[in-house]
Amino acid sequence: MARNKRPSTGDRVSDYINSINIPTLKRACIIRGIPFPRVTRLGVHGLNSWLYKNYENRIDVTLLEKYDTWMDDALEISGPVPLELRMAFFGEDEKGNVKKERRDVMLMGVNKSKSEIAAFKPKRGSKKELTFQLMHEGKGTKEVIKEVMAVFPEAKEGSIKSWCSQARKVIKVKKELENEA
Repeated sequence: MARNKRPSTGDRVSDYINSINIPTLKRACIIRGIPFPRVTRLGVHGLNSWLYKNYENRIDVTLLEKYDTWMDDALEISGPVPLELRMAFFGEDEKGNVKKERRDVMLMGVNKSKSEIAAFKPKRGSKKELTFQLMHEGKGTKEVIKEVMAVFPEAKEGSIKSWCSQARKVIKVKKELENEA
């Protein structure tokens, strides 16, 4: 049986907040800079309110690990925080056990703005960067595949096609932003 989705309010921040669960809500607040003691004191409504007001804050994912360290220090009297309760995605406890959890796709937000999409740059010296560079030069997908495969023989054709479509989207958004300005 399909789950009913909540109707869209038209406000992307409200829609995002309504679509996440409580652990993701706490993570979203932490990466946007909420003071750590407030995470433990505030309830769901307080966290929702804080996130709504501070949604545009700069995101720093390293704050999740700092929060876990702070929580360990705060609860040192009762013992270390179990791996299941840590906010960071790749935590390690004092015994050397490692928590490997996939990052939550919803954590950063549902939709990226046009300026965020246009500002995307792949890692320097990578196959993806070469693909983006060739697409910006106006070459077609088949030409790009040949040139990337010549430089990086281990590259997969499917990945290169995917990067080409990503590059086309970035180019399109950049042109739209230039026309608006």
